[in-house]
Amino acid sequence: MFWQEADIMGGDHGGGENETLQTDILRFLAIIGFCLMAVFALVQAIPVTGAKQSTVIEDLEHDARAQARELGYLRSENIRLNKELNRLMEHEGIARSREKELDRAKKELSRQKEQINRLIESKITQSNGLIEYKRLLSKREREIKALTRAKELVEMNMREAVRKISDLTTKKMAAGPIQTPPAGQKGLYVAFQSDQVFLDLLRADRISLFINLLGMKPGFRVITKGNRIDFVSERAEMGLDLWELKENLVPAEILEAFKSWTTLSSREKILTVGLTPEISRQIRGRKVSTGRFIIREGGAVSYSPEL
Repeated sequence: MFWQEADIMGGDHGGGENETLQTDILRFLAIIGFCLMAVFALVQAIPVTGAKQSTVIEDLEHDARAQARELGYLRSENIRLNKELNRLMEHEGIARSREKELDRAKKELSRQKEQINRLIESKITQSNGLIEYKRLLSKREREIKALTRAKELVEMNMREAVRKISDLTTKKMAAGPIQTPPAGQKGLYVAFQSDQVFLDLLRADRISLFINLLGMKPGFRVITKGNRIDFVSERAEMGLDLWELKENLVPAEILEAFKSWTTLSSREKILTVGLTPEISRQIRGRKVSTGRFIIREGGAVSYSPEL
């Protein structure tokens, strides 16, 4: 079309310059036409490209939203799984702890079973031992009964012997006074090695001490209860060998205890010591009429002639 128009314009004017101008114009127009064709082509392509881009963007946004939802789900699932994992780990720890406790319980049960078996065996042994012990106990009871009967017989014989000795002593005491020399005269008398020896023999019932107050009957017997000194109303035992003592020969603590025990202690006193036959034989065997017998530790007696 442009070339035809150029030809028409050239036919009307003619000449060289006009032809050149026309040619330039035609070329210019041709260039403009090509530019317009290119622009038109670009304009036609724009809507199509925009739609594709919009579709791509929408797809990307859709994918992004889907990914966001998936990410949120994954995050929540991750949190849930972490909680579940922690719970499972706790349960696993508890299970391990229970497993250890169960193992300890099994060991303890085994130990208790062994102990029960030992106790059963021990019980059987003890039952057998108990049967044997009952047999021995029955035998021992029979022996005790026999010994009791023998003891009663011996006691009866001893009472009879004491009664006879008492009768003999009574006759002897009636024949004369207690064997202690009067003041200022020579004779036999007894003394003790020390106050401690006196107290030891008194506590061991190897000797007896009687306190008689002038004008009062009966007198008082000194008794000991451990380290304590006490007194009971009692006559002098006729079965003992009796010797009168001066107050300076009696431990001071006995006299002090008697003073604290009764207000009658200020009265004139007669102190008498009773010797057991074991001690008395050591004195009577000397066959002397004067001198001093010193009773020592354990009841041994030594003799010292009076100078």
